[in-house]
Amino acid sequence: MKKLLFVALLWSTLFACKDNGTGENKSSGSGEAVTLRLNFKQGEKFHYDMTTVQNITQTMMGKDMSVKQEMGFGFNYEVKSAEKEMYQVMVTYDRIRMKQDNPMMQVNFDTDDPATMKDGKFTALADLKGKSFTLTLNHYGDVTGISGLESLSNSLGQSGMSDTSMMNMMEMSFKIYPEKAMKVGDTWKKDMTNDLGGMLKMKIANEYELLSVKDGMAEIGVKSVITSEPGAAKQEMEMTLNGTQNGSMKVDVTTGMMLNSNFKQDITGKASTQGMEIPMKIKSDISAIGKKL
Repeated sequence: MKKLLFVALLWSTLFACKDNGTGENKSSGSGEAVTLRLNFKQGEKFHYDMTTVQNITQTMMGKDMSVKQEMGFGFNYEVKSAEKEMYQVMVTYDRIRMKQDNPMMQVNFDTDDPATMKDGKFTALADLKGKSFTLTLNHYGDVTGISGLESLSNSLGQSGMSDTSMMNMMEMSFKIYPEKAMKVGDTWKKDMTNDLGGMLKMKIANEYELLSVKDGMAEIGVKSVITSEPGAAKQEMEMTLNGTQNGSMKVDVTTGMMLNSNFKQDITGKASTQGMEIPMKIKSDISAIGKKL
């Protein structure tokens, strides 16, 4: 069960890692410059659905094994305070779902479908629904604090995710903003890392481009290079993953909220355990849809 939880949370963090503070802006665009920032008002509410669909091929003892899986998280956001470009946002788990089909077993779990929740091994995931925690962040999308994780400790403890890893995961929806106003065609870069509970250290080099601004909506293209190395904690299984991620997102210029995003990942790597190496290839479609409530 711990591995299922870790895998579910891992893929929701791959494009949500903590910014190292290194960035590069290039201005060669045209038209009116647009400032992209968070601009919340107290009492505003939003909902997000995040979905990852994957095809995984593993080679074990010379034989290929294919795994198809789909994972989804639903979150409700409520702005509890907005003052001096600092915000407190309460995040509530609204839905968790997972499907997996492989030669060894089938998994089907959805907190909106009681019939799939009878198996006790999903108790930790089921317990997340309705639980909340609070983020503190600034108008650049930096998550500077997190509180209320005590109510999630059972589920997070089984996943191996730390408070810091959770902060980094939640920055997915926010930390995308350039340091200055941008014109269409301008680009900016951010190098990001996340140590996933000591299990795996992910590094992502992102390049963003402002593709268009129309009807109060900014479309941003994203190209990413993903690398990794084993985490600091000793594990029964070590993983190394490398690849690319490409896609785009649309951001509401007024609020700064990301309203939808679509990415394709192409990852290769290996898992090492008990002296055996297991090569793997992972192709993923990752999407997020947001709306103001």
